[in-house]
Amino acid sequence: VVYKPGRLPAYSNYGTALAGQIAADASGQNWSTMIDAWFLSPLGMNASSAAQPLPDALAVDFAPGHGEPPAHRPRSFGVIKDAPAGAMSATAADMARWLEAHLRGGQVGSAQAVSGELVAAMAEPLRAFLPEQRPFLHGFYRMDRAGEEIYGHHGDLDDTHSVFALMPERGLGVFAVFNGSGGPGPDMLLDAFVDRLQGRTLPPPLEPPADFARRADRYTGEYASSRRNFSTLEKAALLGGALTVSATADGYLVTEGPVGLAQHWVETAPDRFRARDGHGEIRFEETDAGTLRLWSGSWPGAVHERLGIWAAPSTHLALLTFTTTVFVLAVFGYGLASLGSGRPRMVFGEERRLPSGPVTLAWLVSLLGLALLVGLALALGDPEAFYFEVPALAQGPLWLAAAFAALTLLLCFVTLRVRSNGQGSFVQRLRLIVVCIAALAQTASFSYWNLMPWGLP
Repeated sequence: VVYKPGRLPAYSNYGTALAGQIAADASGQNWSTMIDAWFLSPLGMNASSAAQPLPDALAVDFAPGHGEPPAHRPRSFGVIKDAPAGAMSATAADMARWLEAHLRGGQVGSAQAVSGELVAAMAEPLRAFLPEQRPFLHGFYRMDRAGEEIYGHHGDLDDTHSVFALMPERGLGVFAVFNGSGGPGPDMLLDAFVDRLQGRTLPPPLEPPADFARRADRYTGEYASSRRNFSTLEKAALLGGALTVSATADGYLVTEGPVGLAQHWVETAPDRFRARDGHGEIRFEETDAGTLRLWSGSWPGAVHERLGIWAAPSTHLALLTFTTTVFVLAVFGYGLASLGSGRPRMVFGEERRLPSGPVTLAWLVSLLGLALLVGLALALGDPEAFYFEVPALAQGPLWLAAAFAALTLLLCFVTLRVRSNGQGSFVQRLRLIVVCIAALAQTASFSYWNLMPWGLP
């Protein structure tokens, strides 16, 4: 348990899958059969299915997702192994019937397709984590903008993105799906939709307060989502990029994630901001401990927390740059020195030389440190390989990291012995100490990110 129950949101696919499995078990049917009997057939959604893979009759109309630009290669049907979460294939026409059911109290056409009490309950608040934060509903969540009440749900895979949004006060609904990576995204579509409804092409521009640039340091830094892994090697995914908050000289706050475009924000009230180029809103909350949290106005499923120095990915990336530099110099330096004298020693070694044992150990630790970095870079280079299991290619480096940590401790012990015995010159001992510090730093960093055998789930 990372947070006290009920204090912070962290949207859970696993929680959705578990709830669906409980419902299926109670019905005595599998998930896709139950969904077809309870919802799809009564609603007339005959071109939709929760079966995986799709039945042949529906597979002929399957629109494949497409990969990253510029190739945009089509991909095959992706089986969602944590079904029921996300395991639904549907057409836009069928989803329009689901929209209609929510807008008309369960009616589709002239028939009462599903219970009016059911659709009303799905619109009721389940929990709000701050008094002014829009709530999570039952299955849906609020995504209001520009004074319009909107609720629904997003859906995202690597190569497919969708939005299902209801505007009950206007009797309107929106469903859109993009079968590709990147692009403008569902939220920009909703912004444009609201602008058209309200008779404008852009939201009114906002100018930042004149003195904001002087106060912006309160908000800047690196932030991590509460919806992340803490206990296994998946924690290291944050090394791929946190949410960074910076400020411009002319008074805009800028947020930028590892993917997507940077967004500019204008302060509208203390700790509250509106998008410069849209309807989005964010707010900051100061905790009792004095740290900041960043809340999104359109996504109540997570909150971003500002990271301390040791928790910030940039700190560890700088640290690994330092250790890599030291290890490269040590591997080639010690190696060239040993060729010149017949035994391992420092580059430009002086007449007082270190014993070969500590130098050989420092060379081995440096070589292993580099091999570990290369191995992990190769293993972590394909995030999709980690969706359902830890691939064998990634398990080896974790055990290698444990061996590296053991050799690092041995090197530190030997280095202390060399220093206390006064062996070698000052420069030689200093080089040995630098290698030891670099190895300790890399061990500490790998331990923090669970890149050790205990990081295996």
